[in-house]
Amino acid sequence: MPGPDHILDKGALATGSTAYTFGEVLVLAAGSQLAPFQVARATAAAGLQVIGVAQETLDVAKVLTGKANINVRILGISRVLAGGVIAAGATVGTHATQAARAAAVTRAIAGAQPAFAFGVALTASAANGDYIDVLLTPNATF
Repeated sequence: MPGPDHILDKGALATGSTAYTFGEVLVLAAGSQLAPFQVARATAAAGLQVIGVAQETLDVAKVLTGKANINVRILGISRVLAGGVIAAGATVGTHATQAARAAAVTRAIAGAQPAFAFGVALTASAANGDYIDVLLTPNATF
C-alpha cells in the first residue's frame, strides 16, 4: 500500500478509549491549543459530520497515552469499512447502529433537513466488514 499523500491526508491526535482500525470513519473531536486537530471514531448514529477516514490501525494502548497521532484521509479516494450492503454509486454516510462504519443513505424527503453524507461508493459491498472504495465529498448533505 502506498504511503500518505500530504495533500489528501493529515495527521490527527486520536482520542477516546478504543482501538482504531484502517478504514474506520472519523469525526472531529474537541481540539486544544497544543493539538488543534483531534479525531474520534464515529459513534453508531446516522447523519454524523465525518472529517475523514483512518488510514492505519492504532491499538488501544497507544490511544490511551493521549499522544498517539493517526493518519486521516480527508480528501480523495479512500478504502472504507462498510456496515452492510452498499451498491456502487450509492451516497454513503455514518451507520446508524455500527460505530465507525459506512452505510448507504437515502435522500431526505421534501421539507426534511438533509443529513450529512461523506462520499460516493465507487465499489460495492456484500456484507458488514467489507472494504469499499469511496470518493470523499467533505461536508456534503443528502
